[in-house]
Amino acid sequence: MTGRQVRSNVAKQLSLIDRLWRYLHKQVCKWIFGQSELQRLARKCESLDLNVQMARFRSCLALSKHLMAQCDRVFDPRTFEVEQVCEEIAVADGIDTNDIRLMQTLRGWLHRCNYVNAVYQKLFSLRDESYTSQNEMHERMLEELWTNLKPQTRRAHGRITKEWGEIGFQGVDPMTDFRGMGILSLIQLLYFTSKYPVEASALLTESNHPTHWYPFSVTGINVTAFVIELVQERLVDMKIYQYAETSDPSKHGIDNGLDAMHEFYCDVFTSFNKLWKESNPEDAMAFPSVFQTLKANTRKSLQMRAFLFY
Repeated sequence: MTGRQVRSNVAKQLSLIDRLWRYLHKQVCKWIFGQSELQRLARKCESLDLNVQMARFRSCLALSKHLMAQCDRVFDPRTFEVEQVCEEIAVADGIDTNDIRLMQTLRGWLHRCNYVNAVYQKLFSLRDESYTSQNEMHERMLEELWTNLKPQTRRAHGRITKEWGEIGFQGVDPMTDFRGMGILSLIQLLYFTSKYPVEASALLTESNHPTHWYPFSVTGINVTAFVIELVQERLVDMKIYQYAETSDPSKHGIDNGLDAMHEFYCDVFTSFNKLWKESNPEDAMAFPSVFQTLKANTRKSLQMRAFLFY
């Protein structure tokens, strides 16, 4: 999602009264304190939770007409030159670049945004990497998934077999199911079943209910697709900011950020199973409507925390 799309989506969350109140509040504070909204936020950030800081900083960028170019770079899911963007924001917003404390705060926010973009680049790279049976690592991961879910069972008919349906794949070769989300969907299924084997086994058992069943692995792939949607909408950044190394960005490691996304995936998958049971569907035909309900509920919850306007 581009900065323009983020600005559009954020603006839709504000009513006419909200817009009027924001405008009056900004003008009065500018007149009394002689500071912009961004400057006031930076001055009081030490008293605010990190995610509150970041939500308000994001909102300032998304709603500021004089920071549109910088907003585009921050919300483009590619890394950017932090020092350059920091300098541009300071100039555009009238920030004294000699104010060391304020500039450090701004730089820290931007380093966190840049870290999130680096994590997203890796996620997209994994999504775009196609599963292939010619890749030994891919094949080992697939076999590990089977072992995690069916530790006491060996497939009787080898690699190409209907037995894959026992763990929720659609056909005789799981490779076809991975086409949409690439190797990322397998990685996230493997993360869930490896990190939470008891929970994953319970979900597999419940998914194989004789009447209101659902395909376990295919559902996991759908969850991966939904996570990517939320990433593109910039609604899950808050789950990653804390892992950025702002004191020494050269030590940025994206593994913690990736794990945070995998943990979120596990939460969404578990939430789907809970919603599925509560819905008590007649059969698998109810899957699309239940999954849409899950998406709506999850998106609404995230939107409430992704941007803060006051």
